[in-house]
Amino acid sequence: MRSRGKTAKSVSVLLTIVTAFVMLFGGIQAQPAFAASKPAAPSFLVEKYGSTEIKVTIKKVKGAAGYKVYRAKKKNGKYKAIKTFKKTKGSFVDKGLKASTKYYYKVKAYKKVSGKKLYGKYSAVKYAKTKAKPNGNAAKYKPENIALQQSDLYGRTGYFLGSSVTKGKGSANGNVSFVEMLKYKYGMEVKKSAVNGTTLVDSGSSSYIARLKSDFSKSNAPDYFICQLSTNDAAKGMALGTLTDGQFDMGKFDTGTVTGAIEYITAYAQKNWSCPVIFYIPTKPKDTWKYEAVYLKMIKRLKKIQTKWNDQYGDQIQIIDLWNHPDAQYKSTDDRLLCMYDTIHPTMAGYLLKYVPVIGDFLLKYIEIRNKVVDDPQPEEPVVDPVVDDTPASDDGGQGNEDPVVVDGPSMDEVVPPADVPLDDAA
Repeated sequence: MRSRGKTAKSVSVLLTIVTAFVMLFGGIQAQPAFAASKPAAPSFLVEKYGSTEIKVTIKKVKGAAGYKVYRAKKKNGKYKAIKTFKKTKGSFVDKGLKASTKYYYKVKAYKKVSGKKLYGKYSAVKYAKTKAKPNGNAAKYKPENIALQQSDLYGRTGYFLGSSVTKGKGSANGNVSFVEMLKYKYGMEVKKSAVNGTTLVDSGSSSYIARLKSDFSKSNAPDYFICQLSTNDAAKGMALGTLTDGQFDMGKFDTGTVTGAIEYITAYAQKNWSCPVIFYIPTKPKDTWKYEAVYLKMIKRLKKIQTKWNDQYGDQIQIIDLWNHPDAQYKSTDDRLLCMYDTIHPTMAGYLLKYVPVIGDFLLKYIEIRNKVVDDPQPEEPVVDPVVDDTPASDDGGQGNEDPVVVDGPSMDEVVPPADVPLDDAA
């Protein structure tokens, strides 16, 4: 009996040892995650990057496959996961933040074990404050604070026709644009007719065509006639119209369409002033502007009209394309915030930094080209059918909703700004 009991006890002990051995070694193989060490808490930096952005830089943690980043508006507040950073180290920019605001961050690293993420402990909390929003309408950007630059534009006259971008809706007082800045920077004589919300299409007494005939003298020809390619025609769904080859008769253009209006304006300037028409395309709006596709069709049509008229009359139509010009692009979010009041309209800084250098340079180069043509004349152009002027003595059709802004050029004594606030370098 003793022998049998002793044997049973030995078997029991053996089974216990085997079971323990299997559980110890077999369990580790079946569940390796319990044996993997968690990654260490990360070290990282945060720094102000702009008025709406903060830069986050994460240092490498040994064995980490990536990091999860959390943000809160208070140090002990509720943290929200904002990004899974799938690199072993590096930086990213947290965007869409409020200006002049503190933001708090913490980070934890993770490893990948058997296809799953194994997270380590949170890092220490760090914070950064966004920059103040840029003031694009600060006093230093006012036209009267721009230093006069001697050039061949001094004393040249320019007629400017347009709507809110030409008027300066986004400027400090709603009436200052690149036009006044050209006056002070180059000493140009300017006359501006601009009304918010108006169109190239002849839709009433405040439209481009109506004001072209009422606000500018027929007898006093300018050196430049500059017309805005209105964004309002796109936003209001004005008909694009048809371009007809070989048609230059002013009386036959359909001014109820964008195409007809552009051609009518061109013919009018040729008939009354014998000067080329310079159309300018404003800087590119934000990608969220819902009328962009329609406006791009207008730009494409303008360039086809340019080809048609220039094949017939030489350099009758010129285009200043700020939409695509490299010097008129925005280099960062804060650059756009400084230069743009809203989706469409520039601030005074926008006009000074993006519009004036490009337009001023274009006008100066155009003088050189025109002077070269005069000094080295080409063979005479073949005789073509004259442009017929159907302009009535007065135009009272339609009712405008706003008086036009008409700015007469200054005397040259008014052009010179205070000597203690030069801004020539800013442009």
